[in-house]
Amino acid sequence: ILAETPEDVAIFRARIDTIGRELDARAAAYERSILTDAMRARFETFTTARAAFVPLRDSVLALASRGDDAGALSLLRGPAFVAQRQVV
Repeated sequence: ILAETPEDVAIFRARIDTIGRELDARAAAYERSILTDAMRARFETFTTARAAFVPLRDSVLALASRGDDAGALSLLRGPAFVAQRQVV
């Protein structure tokens, strides 16, 4: 949505992919350190919320990359926003 050139799209997408991989690694490390049922429950809440968010994020990126900024913004301000709030 903010990208003005194909190069910008590639840069933003690469950064999003990097952040996703870093989050995967940190989640895996955290999962190995879980000691209590409460910690496990919170982790499962996080992973469920993230699993719901990622396809919406990918849809926003796909719409934006096709130049459908209005569609991307609509999804970003609606379902993707709600799903993102569940992750954090």
